[in-house]
Amino acid sequence: MDHVDESQPLITHLVELRNRLLRCVICVAVIFVGLVYFSNDIYHFVASPLTEVMPKGATMIATNIQTPFFTPIKLTAIVSVFISVPYLLYQVWAFIAPALYQHEKRMIYPLLFSSTILFIVVLPLPTMWYFLLFSVFSPKLHQRGWRLQRTLAVILILR
Repeated sequence: MDHVDESQPLITHLVELRNRLLRCVICVAVIFVGLVYFSNDIYHFVASPLTEVMPKGATMIATNIQTPFFTPIKLTAIVSVFISVPYLLYQVWAFIAPALYQHEKRMIYPLLFSSTILFIVVLPLPTMWYFLLFSVFSPKLHQRGWRLQRTLAVILILR
C-alpha cells in the first residue's frame, strides 16, 4: 500500500504535464486554423524581401506538384508555433515554478528579459546575411530560378 502512495505524486505530475502539453497543442492548433486562410498572404510577406531583390524577369518555380500548396501551409504552421510561444513558455513556467525556491524564481526574470531582447534583435541578422551574400555578390551571368520550397527552407533555417 505504501508503494501506491509513493507513486501517486509522480502520477499527479504526469497528469499535469499531459494537461499542459494538451493545452499547448490546442493553442497552436487554434492559431493555425485562424491563420490558414491567410497562408498565401503570409508566404508573400515572408518572400517579399527575396522578390524585391530578384532580377527583372526572374520568377519562383515549383519543382513538385504539391509545393505551391504545402509550402504556405508549412510556413503557416511555423508562424503558428512562433505566435504561440508566449503561451507555451507560460505553460512551461507554470509547470516548473512550484518546484523552485523563491531565490531561484527571482533569477529567472532577468534571464527571460535579456533572452527575449536578444532574440528580437538577432532575429533578422541571418536573413540579411543571406540576401547580402547570395543576391548582391552572386554573378549576374545566368538567369536564376528560385525554388519555392528551398527558398523558404533557407530563410527559415537562417532565422
